[in-house]
Amino acid sequence: MDLKNRMIYFLFPGILFFNSCSEKNTSALNTNDKFIDTVNTVPHNVKPETKRDSVVDYTARYIAGLKQTNNNPFTELQNNNYWKNYALNCDKNWQKIKSQRLDSIDKWRELVFSNYLKDSFTVFYPFSGPDFLHLYHFFPYAQTYIMMAMEPISDIPEITKLNPETRQIFLESVDNALRDVYHKSYFITKNMAADLQGNKAKGVLPVFYTFITRTGHEIRQIKKVTLDKKGKLIDSLWTTKNFKGVKGIKFILKNHQLNQEKTLLYFDADISDKGLGLKPELEIFISMFDTVNTFIKSASYLLHYSTFSKIRKFILDKSHAIFQDDTGIPYKYVKNDKKMNIILFGEYTRPVKDFGDYTFQYDLDSAYQKNKQVQKLPYHLGYHWGDKKQSWQLFIKN
Repeated sequence: MDLKNRMIYFLFPGILFFNSCSEKNTSALNTNDKFIDTVNTVPHNVKPETKRDSVVDYTARYIAGLKQTNNNPFTELQNNNYWKNYALNCDKNWQKIKSQRLDSIDKWRELVFSNYLKDSFTVFYPFSGPDFLHLYHFFPYAQTYIMMAMEPISDIPEITKLNPETRQIFLESVDNALRDVYHKSYFITKNMAADLQGNKAKGVLPVFYTFITRTGHEIRQIKKVTLDKKGKLIDSLWTTKNFKGVKGIKFILKNHQLNQEKTLLYFDADISDKGLGLKPELEIFISMFDTVNTFIKSASYLLHYSTFSKIRKFILDKSHAIFQDDTGIPYKYVKNDKKMNIILFGEYTRPVKDFGDYTFQYDLDSAYQKNKQVQKLPYHLGYHWGDKKQSWQLFIKN
């Protein structure tokens, strides 16, 4: 599906915060009125639900290996034997990750994590790739998610118009792109780049579609966005060729279980000091955030380097809470902050051999050894998927 053609008519309802549509109209009724126009009477404090783009949602269900909920152009494609096998494999992988990881995260979040943190703030996830999956399971009640990474955004083709062989190649590449996050809990950039190129599925959207739909969300709208010179989020019809601005995608999602609309923003962005220097509008956009909660996972220890000092400072300045593994903000930047409450989880160990000794944090190691209240974790995420040793920290401003 060509996003450029499908997004022209979408409305831009705002940047960050969207109210649920479940509020009741408490206005008193005038008993002298003969009738009330219930169609046009909308309480001033209730936001109308976003109009659903059914084609996007049908496409997402097809890519996610989920059956359609009504008859539409994708219904017939579900009868293809390859799609049936693909859907069975998707279900198998999903049930495995659910039983081995997601259910444990959900239970821990409700019993432990929620005691420390309420996730009503916007959640910022730098170096995220298209990992909406884990972001949502840790912060399911947030209304706005902002994700930034360097994985590209590309249009999804009109799948109903592809020939059977091309559709099969498309689905195979999506399946391959998901293998690392299912098995290891994170994306390997070079693997993902190889899986999502050429005649295969391209960019992050197929993965987003899968995670969004599989986590119980319906895609109401999706559109391309960018930032103007003042850092304001605006609609755009950017294409991958010759566009010099910040490329972004905005999703409006409906979580039926919570009866809540959510906003998800993803930016294809280099957030190193150099990258922010080349795109000053991105730095302005970030600087205008209100208080956020920040989530950092499998971030290649980039925030340990001086070349990422700007985004590190933003995270420390803007975050009410930072929930991260040891690849995030180095411990030395928070340990002496008297306004920061520090909670340690798991077990600290040396970074995997892919990363140098520079990334080992002696002060964090000492903090784990001295702290007798370090809490164990019932799940495993990140680079230590092999030995299942992991350390997570929660930094909360008092």
